[in-house]
Amino acid sequence: MGSISKISPVTFGLALLCFFLPFFSFSCQGQKVATLSGWELATGTTVNQPQMFGPPQPQKVEPKGQATAALVCVAVGLISSFVSLANSKVGGFLAAAPAAFGAGLLVALDSSIEGDLIKQGGGVVKVNCEAGFYLALIFLLASLGLCLFALFAKPSASALVAAPASSTRFCTQCGTRCAREDVFCEACGAKFA
Repeated sequence: MGSISKISPVTFGLALLCFFLPFFSFSCQGQKVATLSGWELATGTTVNQPQMFGPPQPQKVEPKGQATAALVCVAVGLISSFVSLANSKVGGFLAAAPAAFGAGLLVALDSSIEGDLIKQGGGVVKVNCEAGFYLALIFLLASLGLCLFALFAKPSASALVAAPASSTRFCTQCGTRCAREDVFCEACGAKFA
């Protein structure tokens, strides 16, 4: 279980890096006209839009709310996953929530972009999901799975045996487990030597 929680920051880090890869490409009549990364979708950018006649014209692309929120979820998940290294129950929950929301936001982003293009272009412009989008989604889902596993996994038998040995002892009279600092047994009252 310890090694699982160490993998979670790696998967969130990889998801964050995927935001710098191409997320969506746009094509018109089979010709690619623009490609946007997750970072560009989250922060906004300007692209040169080809014109039928004349030079390309710059067009401002406003930040997409879903992309911005997904990027924030990945960053929060990355920070939270480091908490899970210290406390797997609390950190696992804190990291699982942004992983789930981030994955949902990426799916919503895809639907939103396709819906916007249908409204604006009447189906002339096609959108294709690129490797960065798919990898970010896969890494977020992997992070979610790892966090949930760390959250619900039972501690190993070696962890159960090793931890109580230093902080507890057993009564020689009745066998009850008592705290190491107890002078008398909690169950039978026998005095510890």
